[in-house]
Amino acid sequence: MFIKNESHRLKEASALATDLVTEAEEWAKRAKRCCDALTPGQRRTYEQLKGYLVLHGRSPTMVELAALEQVTSSTIQTRIRALVNKGFVSKLDNVQGGLSIADAPRGGDSGQRSL
Repeated sequence: MFIKNESHRLKEASALATDLVTEAEEWAKRAKRCCDALTPGQRRTYEQLKGYLVLHGRSPTMVELAALEQVTSSTIQTRIRALVNKGFVSKLDNVQGGLSIADAPRGGDSGQRSL
């Protein structure tokens, strides 16, 4: 009986440890997003994405975004890649307008809103 009770407790402790590791990983991701400051160009691109959604109800293409910011498509692609790596933007590959932004990229809920 003692061994059975201890085995049950060990399983509960293992499940709790797994949950805690998952939660710690999520908090580490949030902390990374918080500490990875955006460059001025990345911030402009991020703000353009948010503004474009409000005005047009859809995500801009890379060409449209480059024209809005008066930079090359290559510059926009580099900035979007950095925003994705930092957790501020999600991108669906090979989908026109496949960008989405995080509503609260620096902590809190990380709800996604499609652009």
